Amino acid sequence: MASRRTTKVISSPHGAHLEVAPGDLHFVANLKTNILKCFVVVSDGVTQNRYNVPVRGYGANGPGWEVWGGDTPPGPYRCGLIYDIPETDPQATSFGPYFVDLEELDNQERRYGRAGIGLHGGGSGLPDAWKAARQGWQVTHGCLRVQNEDLRKIVDSIRFIRRNGGESFITVVW
Repeated sequence: MASRRTTKVISSPHGAHLEVAPGDLHFVANLKTNILKCFVVVSDGVTQNRYNVPVRGYGANGPGWEVWGGDTPPGPYRCGLIYDIPETDPQATSFGPYFVDLEELDNQERRYGRAGIGLHGGGSGLPDAWKAARQGWQVTHGCLRVQNEDLRKIVDSIRFIRRNGGESFITVVW
């Protein structure tokens, strides 16, 4: 989906920089500190921090971005489709109540031979991983994982911004 405003990605040797438009959400997942920050863009270059939540991006086959199932590749992503996962779905314990598809904006998935990266909760192998608000942590196959109660807040934020004409982005940094 093409952006309707002046959102742009500026590539550099040190990674891409994402410039988002007023009315958009910009999440920054810092995987050194394991904090995901939610910013709303209020005017050109001005953002307000709305909330911070814990996040993980460690892959089951990591460390590294080049291996299938490795750590989440750095770079900017657009928040794409949001999949509601019913409790009866066999994937429910793996993903929690939602899966947010992350669309690469700087070829980071192709560059590292990856695909299908998203944001989700859950945690296979954890007791009651779908229902628990704070379900604990398990590694993924390269996705970003947050706690289920935080995922609900993130999805609500994305849906609110979309209803009001904005878009949502996530930048992953290591």
